[in-house]
Amino acid sequence: MVLFPDVQKRIQAELDAVVGRTRLPTFEDRASLPYLEATIKESLRFHPPLPLGIAHHLIEDDVVQGKTNLSSVPPSSLPINQTVQPGYQKKKT
Repeated sequence: MVLFPDVQKRIQAELDAVVGRTRLPTFEDRASLPYLEATIKESLRFHPPLPLGIAHHLIEDDVVQGKTNLSSVPPSSLPINQTVQPGYQKKKT
């Protein structure tokens, strides 16, 4: 929010319009706060709080896309999943 003060102001305006300053938002208010909801989802997509992939050891060859020569991953390898790139995939139109 420090980098995007205009977003913070818009969220605050949405909260003030829906909830006011006398109470905290509840789950019932969620449908009335679409910009806040989208901002939360975008921040979680951009920087997930936990790694999405867990490293594991292979016990047998892992064949990638049906190719055995160049794309096989040997046993006892430690593959680490890419956790950031899926959030940056372009949408197909």
